[in-house]
Parts: sequence; structure tokens; C-alpha cells
Amino acid sequence: LGLTTPTGIAHTSIVLFFLVNILYNYFKCVTTSNSGPSFDLVVRELARETGFEYPETEEEMARCKRDMERRILERVERRRREIRQGSYRISGEGAAA
Repeated sequence: LGLTTPTGIAHTSIVLFFLVNILYNYFKCVTTSNSGPSFDLVVRELARETGFEYPETEEEMARCKRDMERRILERVERRRREIRQGSYRISGEGAAA
């Protein structure tokens, strides 16, 4: 296909549109600051809507991090026990047809 045919022009236009769109969005994601009052409002609203108790103080933040690390370790340990017992299945494996 060449740029002299309508199909070639349409194909090239679509490819250029996606290329420019991807590059623009990547640039905006990389250069956008995730700080400031508007970002804080969005984060707090998201926390409120999802039922997450947003940490307000350094102590609450430290407790939140400890709790998250504890939950991750518990999950890892549970999976290790399941693997040792042979009861751990990867999603989709062993499902009844």
C-alpha cells in the first residue's frame, strides 16, 4: 500500500494517530506530578469510597505499612503450606470441564 491510495492514506493516518496518542499519553504520565492538594483530595475520596482507612499521621502510616506487610507474609506462608501439601492450584488448572 502506498500513500497514493485511499486505503494507504487511511492506514497511515490510523497508525500515526495511535503513535502520537501513545507518545503523548506516555509523556503526560511521566511528567505529571502526583502531589498537591488536588491529588490529596482524589486519594482521600478514593479511600473513602473503597472503605480504606486513610492514614493521617506518621504513626497511622507506620501501622498501615506493618499491617500490609503482615498480610503479605501471611499470604506467602499460606501458599507455601498449600504447595507443600499439594493443594495449591494455579488458576484454571485442574478445573472440572
